[in-house]
Amino acid sequence: MLTGRDLWGVVISLAAISAIVALSEILRRMGASRDLTRKSVHIGIGSWCVPTLYLFDHVGAAILLPGLFVLANIAIHISGRFPSLQDEDRSNLGTIWFPLTFTLLLWIFWNPAHRGAAVAGLLTMAWGDAAASIVGRRWGRHRYPIWGGQKSWEGSLALIIATLPALMVAGRVQEGEGLPALLLLPVAVAAAILEAPCTRGLDNLILPGGIAVLFYFLT
Repeated sequence: MLTGRDLWGVVISLAAISAIVALSEILRRMGASRDLTRKSVHIGIGSWCVPTLYLFDHVGAAILLPGLFVLANIAIHISGRFPSLQDEDRSNLGTIWFPLTFTLLLWIFWNPAHRGAAVAGLLTMAWGDAAASIVGRRWGRHRYPIWGGQKSWEGSLALIIATLPALMVAGRVQEGEGLPALLLLPVAVAAAILEAPCTRGLDNLILPGGIAVLFYFLT
């Protein structure tokens, strides 16, 4: 049964997500690129996983909105509306994988002793993947081939750097010890390896899922 805290959590989360989406639309109308506006949503909503842990008593309430956003994003993708949320490549389903991953990781790792795994995966997706995309597209000069495509060393390095604070935050939100300091860099490098071959938005599924599982077994 939902508690008053759960209901307030839904209201606050809906307000926060609406504000993030509205800001991205404002940025688009001011001339920001579609990639930048989409990544601003990516970072903002992905980071909301941390407040989510403290706003809700029950995981069912916590995953209510992200679960609904899976359905909403499917409808948005089909209709083509809200271009600030969409990738220019229509075959990219990242906006659908994103809330699905958010939902699954919170559900699986809601236990206070393990919730750092969910945060590690989601913040790596929010911060690391966004950093890789922005840096790689704007400053990526040194390319390497992978699975028929190309990635940039600059983008992969940006992902590693942005993943380090994500892993540190993850260690602070769960009961018990977080990730040992000596493992921070190896796990961040593993994140870059997981992300590199992903195409069509699958990094929003494979990257957070892989890092969450790795974090879980290493802590």
